[in-house]
Amino acid sequence: VLTDRPREGVPPPGKVVAEKLVVLKDIDARHVTVSDPEGNLLLDLPEGGFVDVMAAAVRRSRAVARITDNPPVRIVRYDNGRLTMEDPATGWSTELYAFGADSKAAFERILDMK
Repeated sequence: VLTDRPREGVPPPGKVVAEKLVVLKDIDARHVTVSDPEGNLLLDLPEGGFVDVMAAAVRRSRAVARITDNPPVRIVRYDNGRLTMEDPATGWSTELYAFGADSKAAFERILDMK
């Protein structure tokens, strides 16, 4: 923060009720895979849609931070309805629920996979 002004637009805190570490890997312009940290394939999405968009956002954040490997990101559900994706490698995060129900559902599906 560059000023002493209080932060605005900050979502209310909540209690973590579910979380999962996953690795998002871009295959090409629209194709993305989702794996667990051990490398087990969870999803292969040739038309990755919003998942691919978020993989690109993570990739960009890591390029800016000069991170060349592909560590896992964290998907987190809170008790107040928030759903986030966090990149521990860069500190980047996004509120997935803010992109609409279908986009949120794409990541809820990943989070709920066994």
